[in-house]
Amino acid sequence: MAWKNPQHYYISNATFENFRIINNINFKPAKHLNILAGKNGTAKSTILGMIAQGFSFNPKIIYDISKTEYETINSKTNPTPAEIEKMQLFESITTYNEKNFESRADEHFKLSTADVKRKRHASITMKANQNNKPDINYLIESNDYADRRNPRLVTRRINNIDESSTDTSSSNIIFPVIYLGLKRVNPIVQERGLKEKNYGLPESDIEEIFDLYQSILLKKYNSNFIGISNNNDKRTAAFIPKERSIEMISSGEDNIGQILLALYSFKKLKKNYDEYSGGILLIDEIDVTLYPAAQIRLLKILYSKAKEFGIQIFCTTHSLELIEYAMDLKLSPNNRNLIELFNLNIEHRDLGIMPITNINTIKNQFFVAAEKEMSSEKIPVYFEDKEAIYVFKGLVTKKKILSYLNIQNSFSLGCTELLKLHKFKIPEFNARSIVCLDGDNVAPKNIKNYINLPSENKYPPERFVFEILDDNNSEYWDNTKNYSHEIFMNNPHYDIIKRILRDTYANDDGPYNIVHSDYYKKKPREVWKMWFKHEQLNWKGPNNPVKFWKSKNNLSPSLEKFYEDLKKSIEYVANKSGIDISDIEHLL
Repeated sequence: MAWKNPQHYYISNATFENFRIINNINFKPAKHLNILAGKNGTAKSTILGMIAQGFSFNPKIIYDISKTEYETINSKTNPTPAEIEKMQLFESITTYNEKNFESRADEHFKLSTADVKRKRHASITMKANQNNKPDINYLIESNDYADRRNPRLVTRRINNIDESSTDTSSSNIIFPVIYLGLKRVNPIVQERGLKEKNYGLPESDIEEIFDLYQSILLKKYNSNFIGISNNNDKRTAAFIPKERSIEMISSGEDNIGQILLALYSFKKLKKNYDEYSGGILLIDEIDVTLYPAAQIRLLKILYSKAKEFGIQIFCTTHSLELIEYAMDLKLSPNNRNLIELFNLNIEHRDLGIMPITNINTIKNQFFVAAEKEMSSEKIPVYFEDKEAIYVFKGLVTKKKILSYLNIQNSFSLGCTELLKLHKFKIPEFNARSIVCLDGDNVAPKNIKNYINLPSENKYPPERFVFEILDDNNSEYWDNTKNYSHEIFMNNPHYDIIKRILRDTYANDDGPYNIVHSDYYKKKPREVWKMWFKHEQLNWKGPNNPVKFWKSKNNLSPSLEKFYEDLKKSIEYVANKSGIDISDIEHLL
């Protein structure tokens, strides 16, 4: 009797061991999209094959209709209504390219006498998205029969079975799976006997696939949909103008055709099978044959359809562009627990697997960079302007702290624009960087990577510094070198700044309204910047006014809050980016 899964199940935990280069690894996949990355020879394809190994889903198991019976009925000239119904049931739960939702063992593994026998190779847990549904736990092991030279992989269910049973045969989980290995990208030019094939897609699905096909490849196509097959198990589809032949499609077009057929086969199954409980799509080397923009478009569509069709996708890749895009997707609060990336890497002769939290980690592995050549793992820090950067550097002087930070000197946007970047969920500004707003603005408390410069009176950076210098009795002037209050007052913009402070800058006879004035139609903020740029030339070495203010205001509430907020923002972004900041507590 076939065992049926309630809706919707996904693999929530997987352990692989004692198989080829895998000693023991464990990871917790996300519900919808999982990226497996790593250099060559790190068992990425092996993991896909082991996942595919544990499942079966075909008309014989579900409806007790064999392929032989189906073909016999199909060959009849006048089948009975009961026979027609059987044919329809059979067709309703096969893929659009007329295959079963399962992968034969020889599609993903070729076992040999070198493979170990009588060992456990996988322990997998499937979880339902409803909390009241039981977990499904199963094992994959290898047997050792006397009449076979090579071992055979078998599945053992460890719950929902009769413990008193003496049956030792394989007991696959009844769950739909499509495995797309590298055989799919065998060049069309090497295929023989290609012919057009009607896969029976409804017009609505063809229209959707057409839109996605163009969207991924970023190219306009003729809407003439053609299925393609041969006796060598080639099954694909493309949109081909009537003047072109099926042999003329590119490897990329072939690849996308196969992936979209697989994806929409789950839509078909979801519609036709009352006990549909999701499914698993496995794609080896998802980036192969595709240029970077097409890779990203494909991944975006796969993720969207995975949620729509209730399926879980696993794919392997070497594409840094695709990995970086997936990381950006993952960082969105709406995608929590729905996307995960894993890095498979061999260290000290042992294979390990870890979630990818920083693009530089995988980049350095891919390029096999020496330590001195490795990409830096620093946190970008954005400001409203260069004046804010000057104040920040005067307050944050410890080299260790600065070693964590990458000050973005060539980037400046106003507070409103910077807040919009977070609101619009631009990943760089959501969790991958720190944004330091001026003291006259307010960073929202619920945004963990946005902070404010300190300012006792909510002044912008220029006025914050001006107020430090404007007091001629300040201790600051006792320790300056080649710089005096008189020089400060001799700044060519000093008098205009005073008018701005008195609020007379833009009156009828003010410089703002005088046509030939250097300040004609210049906003006060522009004048402040003119003053700051000129005066900054005097602030070298012991003359730095921000460092002086810091030395006299160590217990200032605004300064203490700034350091605390900075520490928390570094911790938040570092945690998201996988940067080690274990000594942060002792640095601020």
